[in-house]
Amino acid sequence: MISDAWWERNRTWAPYPLTALMIGLFFTGRWAVMAYVELFRLLSGGATTVMAIAGWMLYIVPFTLLWTVILTSGRAKNCLAFLLLLVPITLSVYPGGTNYWLGEAVSGPGGNAFVVGMRNGLLGGVVTSFTVPFVLASERLRDHFGVRTLGWMLAAPIGTFLIATLAAAITLAAS
Repeated sequence: MISDAWWERNRTWAPYPLTALMIGLFFTGRWAVMAYVELFRLLSGGATTVMAIAGWMLYIVPFTLLWTVILTSGRAKNCLAFLLLLVPITLSVYPGGTNYWLGEAVSGPGGNAFVVGMRNGLLGGVVTSFTVPFVLASERLRDHFGVRTLGWMLAAPIGTFLIATLAAAITLAAS
């Protein structure tokens, strides 16, 4: 467990490893996604539910990591820079007409469910990433509740929305 004193001493450099990770994922995205899909296919045998959850997590995990660092580092002004960095990374692995390598990766058992999970995960990540900054940027709300309390207050509706996108991914993949 990381102590508060350690975090206070080291929080200024905490966004940099995340930035390096995002840049690394952008350049290795093709191979990372192929390995990711194959890992879950191997573990589940291509089960629809597991593949939908794996596709959903492909987008939710980076967005969750991003918001955890932003909200705990106290550097909300870095939000725009991180979002600008995260958008090309997520779009580089988005299922579409020109992403032939992704088509190869998901062809096989559970591939359709994986793509459905990816689309719902991207929806959950993008919607929360454009909602949270507007709430946190409101001076009136920050003055009334405080930044830390406001962050915790956002956890319930955002968590509910993310659970709804996961449930939708599982339901749509099964149909």
